[in-house]
Amino acid sequence: MKDFLNYAEQQRLIEAIFSLKSRKLIRSLSDLCVKCGKNKSYFNDVRTKNLNFSSDFIKRVFELYPINEQYVLTGNGEILLSADGATAQTKEVNAPGGVVQNIANNGNGNVEANANTAPNTEPTFAEVLQQLVATNAKLVETNAQLVAMLNISKNQ
Repeated sequence: MKDFLNYAEQQRLIEAIFSLKSRKLIRSLSDLCVKCGKNKSYFNDVRTKNLNFSSDFIKRVFELYPINEQYVLTGNGEILLSADGATAQTKEVNAPGGVVQNIANNGNGNVEANANTAPNTEPTFAEVLQQLVATNAKLVETNAQLVAMLNISKNQ
């Protein structure tokens, strides 16, 4: 990633950060700033005073959140990376009981959760997501078997 964004790139990064907020992938803009090593008002200061984001902030945003770097640099493509993208992505989600967890999908179907969750009888978001990933893998395998069976019956 570049150390410095021009005006158009900066505006697309701002748009992407607002997209994270509207899709509830971050709790607040101040929370994003703190996680990226800045004070709570950093984002608003940059935006309202027409300043440039620092290179360390830019780097950290791309490390922590599923923002499509190509979109920011060129304006092409989706603003955010999809959950099935090849790169690892981390999303902040609200688990049952209001506990926030960082959920990481490493691109090969393994889901990891990092949080100190309160004892809860309900499954956590990560547990439900892991079950969905496993179920999806079974469905893909079953679908492949059905396609193979259909191909065999066509050839007979």
